[in-house]
Amino acid sequence: MSFIPAKFRAVLLAFTATIVLLLVFLLAASWLAKAPYASDQVFGKVRTGELWSPNARFIDDWYAVEALDDGTFIIGEPKSSQYNSSYLLAGQERALLIDAGSGERPASARSIRAVAESLTTKPVMLMLSHFHFDHTGDLDAFDGALVLATPDLKARAEGGKLALDASETLTGARDLRILRWVAPGEKLELGGRSIEVRGTPGHAHESASFIDHERRFVFAGDFLYQHLGGLVAFLPGSDVGVYADEIGKLLQATGKTYRYFGAHGVPEFDAAWAGKVHKAMRDLAVGTAEPVLGETYLAPGVPLRMHQQDQLLIYQPPLASAPMLFSWRGLGVLLAALVAITAIFWRLFRTLGRSKSGV
Repeated sequence: MSFIPAKFRAVLLAFTATIVLLLVFLLAASWLAKAPYASDQVFGKVRTGELWSPNARFIDDWYAVEALDDGTFIIGEPKSSQYNSSYLLAGQERALLIDAGSGERPASARSIRAVAESLTTKPVMLMLSHFHFDHTGDLDAFDGALVLATPDLKARAEGGKLALDASETLTGARDLRILRWVAPGEKLELGGRSIEVRGTPGHAHESASFIDHERRFVFAGDFLYQHLGGLVAFLPGSDVGVYADEIGKLLQATGKTYRYFGAHGVPEFDAAWAGKVHKAMRDLAVGTAEPVLGETYLAPGVPLRMHQQDQLLIYQPPLASAPMLFSWRGLGVLLAALVAITAIFWRLFRTLGRSKSGV
């Protein structure tokens, strides 16, 4: 590099040293971060491809369906990578499908819309628990969806559509056609059956949970579920403080006798598990928990802050909370730190360069 002026050579060396230091740090953290359970154990007592219940039956060699009562169905995907479950709630006049499938079904399997329509004679309307890719797989099979009317989403909508970006889908941008807005707390009338829709942010800004108070069912999507893969609070839109508050509100609105259903793993869990998650999220929010380095089966090799309490695991980003990390302020702090480290290396290399030239 003798053809490069000395001062620019020092800058180049400093930048290279910063990148190398960052890579070494990440590799060391990745090596230290261990998943507490093997990838084939994360769904607990069931393995990928197995039925969660003797009452469930396979359809199209992909979906599995269990009737909870005469109008409530779990539509599971036991062979999907995250053991997904969607839910069909049928009334006397119409039916509500919660989530549009994992997007992993083989071409030989029907869309989740076709499966839902085979289970009820009522017209099926779709509402997403949130916008992540593993809940919007067959979105294009529908004419649109009901959408939670948060101020942010309503402000962004144009022409009856909502443009979802990569931070919301976790894959690529796509459009969501809005059939109609649903206000947080609104009750969807299905005909002889009423479903309360609650905004429950924490996992994602737009997360929604669904409560059938008469039948004492709670459908919580990714906001709450129970398996050894852990709850996700390391993505854009995640916030453990908000998470804790919203679980507390949900528990107050329901009760110990309600049956809870999540979107991954064995579908059903109880209010005691929700209460345990509530306490853990609250501890993380106020700083009394002590997370360690860990990794999740969803992002192998990526070092995260992991909080473990028996079989409960919660994952946050390394170094900073999700709201801080995924913000302009967080980006500014990160860039400032990189510039400071580079400046230190620059001064070091400049000093060494002068020492050599003076010899």
